[in-house]
Amino acid sequence: MNKFLVLATLLALTGFTHATAPCHPSAQISPKDNTKCVCPPGTWGTDGISQCNRCPDNSFSLIFDNTGPNLNVSACNMCDQGYYVSFAATDNAPATCTKCSGNSTPKDQTTIASPNESACNACMINYYYASPPSKNSLVPTCVYCPQYSNTRYQLQSTPDFCTCYDSGANALSSTVTSCTCKSGQGTPVQTFGQPSTCIPTTTSNSSSSASNASNGSNASNGSNTSNGSNASNGSNASNSSNASNGSNTQTASNVLILSTFAALLSFVFII
Repeated sequence: MNKFLVLATLLALTGFTHATAPCHPSAQISPKDNTKCVCPPGTWGTDGISQCNRCPDNSFSLIFDNTGPNLNVSACNMCDQGYYVSFAATDNAPATCTKCSGNSTPKDQTTIASPNESACNACMINYYYASPPSKNSLVPTCVYCPQYSNTRYQLQSTPDFCTCYDSGANALSSTVTSCTCKSGQGTPVQTFGQPSTCIPTTTSNSSSSASNASNGSNASNGSNTSNGSNASNGSNASNSSNASNGSNTQTASNVLILSTFAALLSFVFII
């Protein structure tokens, strides 16, 4: 009994040691240490126990870099998607963020300032990269995905296309601009992550083959009828065998239960 009390005490102490921290509602538990609080991305704070402040004017911060006793709003030294850093953060001020044109965005956000929007070298999520910057533009041409397709939540920084939700749909391209089934039958699924609703090209062929096979089997049904009694006799023999097997299985199960019970009794007496 004393051993059980010691074990229970150790488990209780372990649970207390690993208790989660009392974070402020605006903060979160650290992914690295559940006894500590940190401010989530896009905010800043001196610790995660007091309030985390949202980064202003489309500026942004990274987790772990945005929580500390000596931090201020300058921790917001990057920009949200769709914006680039036009002036870097200073000791007491966040980064100055300017909106990218044409649904473009930096592929990788940085704290370094750019003199113009050439930093906007990718397309926003669910916009595909149709063409690179031209003579009259510093950003790529970004086109919204056709209906029932997306970019799989990726930022495209080279020419590419969206992907239809339905795996059975034709691949989108410069000539295929809408989601259609490869087989030409059915309607592509309209919700991301759902099973395909396109009818496979093999379905119609399979139906035809099944029909022909059915006609052939009907012709031979007459001769098969006479074999019914023989099959019945075989079935009776099989039933006898199954009954015997069931009895053996039940016996083995009983032996296993008794063995397990004996092992448990031995463990209790050892303790």
